[in-house]
Amino acid sequence: MTLKLAIVPVTPFEQNCSIVFCEKTKEAAVVDPGGDLEKIEDALSKLDVKLCKVLLTHGHLDHCAGAKELAKKWQVPIEGPHHLEKFWLDQLPEQTVRFGFGEAEPFEPDRWRPNVDLRPRKAKQSLRGGWRLSFSGAGTVSAVIEATGANPTLFSVACRNPGAAFQPFFPAA
Repeated sequence: MTLKLAIVPVTPFEQNCSIVFCEKTKEAAVVDPGGDLEKIEDALSKLDVKLCKVLLTHGHLDHCAGAKELAKKWQVPIEGPHHLEKFWLDQLPEQTVRFGFGEAEPFEPDRWRPNVDLRPRKAKQSLRGGWRLSFSGAGTVSAVIEATGANPTLFSVACRNPGAAFQPFFPAA
C-alpha cells in the first residue's frame, strides 16, 4: 500500500496544507486548509482523488480558517484540533480579517482530536497515542501525537503499517 502526501502552500503566511491520499482507493484527507480553497481544490482535481475528511493539527487561523467552508462544500467531517484549541476557533472571525485572510466563521469540529499521552519519551521508544486515518481497502495509517516545541497540541505523522509507505508528492504549480 502506498500513501502519498501532496503539499499545497496556502494563505498569506504560505502555510503548507497537506493532502494525504491512498494511491489505490483515491480517497484523501486534507490537513490544515487555512485558506486559498481554490488551490486546494485544484490540487484535489489534479490528483484525481475524492476528499473524505478534513484534519486539523491545531487551531491557528493559517491552519483552519478554510476548514468549515471546505467541509461544507464537500460534505465531509472535520476532525481535530484538540479541544484545548477551541478558543482559537472561536476567534476566527476577528483573526482572519486582522491578518488579511478574508472572512471565516467560528466552528466546532465533528470530532475533537483525542487526548493522548504527551509525556516525553526516550529515543527509539514506541510512539504513544494515535489518531487513526483509514482508507477503505488500504488499511489504517496512524497520525501519532507528539509534543513538539512550544505547542504540545501539535502532531507529527508516522505510519505504523508494515509494508506501507509515505511518498511525498508535489503537484504541479
